[in-house]
Amino acid sequence: SDLHALVLWLSAGDLAHAQSLAGAGLPVKAVYLSSSLNAGPRTGLAAGGEGPVRMVYPQDLPAQRNARLEVVRRWLRGNGIAPGDEKVQMNAYLAATVTGMVVTHGRDTYSREFLIERTEHRLGTALEPSIYPNLSLGPGQRYASKGSYIVAVKGPDDRQLQPLSDWIVP
Repeated sequence: SDLHALVLWLSAGDLAHAQSLAGAGLPVKAVYLSSSLNAGPRTGLAAGGEGPVRMVYPQDLPAQRNARLEVVRRWLRGNGIAPGDEKVQMNAYLAATVTGMVVTHGRDTYSREFLIERTEHRLGTALEPSIYPNLSLGPGQRYASKGSYIVAVKGPDDRQLQPLSDWIVP
């Protein structure tokens, strides 16, 4: 009997319809899902558990991310900004911080090309916290985070992920 791997790059709503695939009698070795398309509380197949469900997870793992982002959380609290969508808040903080540094260090040089070049350089060497590990940009590479972890899902949210791989860059 051949084992199969399913790759279901579906949103949570569409994934609910695919639940029957898991119980269709196929000898499934692994089911790979997108954590980005299944953000928030996960149910059904995306909730994982002890089965073959794996997620491609392009962010820092929660334990590592929590430690690195505490400084940003303190800054938000200190400036009266209530906790909200962490991904949006952290990305906004990163974008504003990097852009501010680039503009400040640009002195009187104002051009789109200079801004992009300095931003690429800054993100490649940045110490600013982000939800993504190993940020980098370059010419023709407009995705700051180019890798992922493969994780087992142990519960309905990101707090219970078990890494099955190191950071993988295709």
